[in-house]
Amino acid sequence: MEKLPEYAKAGTQEFWIVNPYLKNVEVYLLNGDSYILDNVPESSDFYFVHSYVICPEDDSVIKAYADYGVQVPAVVQYGKIVACQFHPEKSGEPGLQILKNFCGGESC
Repeated sequence: MEKLPEYAKAGTQEFWIVNPYLKNVEVYLLNGDSYILDNVPESSDFYFVHSYVICPEDDSVIKAYADYGVQVPAVVQYGKIVACQFHPEKSGEPGLQILKNFCGGESC
């Protein structure tokens, strides 16, 4: 697998800097359940716009990744704190499901 171009450190977090990237990319589930991904089909496409990659010290917090030749964390969760690398609001039905999960279900 190809390493992304530049490397940096911020505090204890490591991340890569890449050229800005816009694309719908398949996301693959990893490391067990996350409420934010309930009812989201495996290999769903999500809209990414980013120029960095975070590399958590604890890989178990990565709940989904995108494959760019390297596994790029797409969803991380630590307890009830969740972050997405992509834009769920621009990601069609799978993104809408994530927003529903975030709000607590169908009623939001």
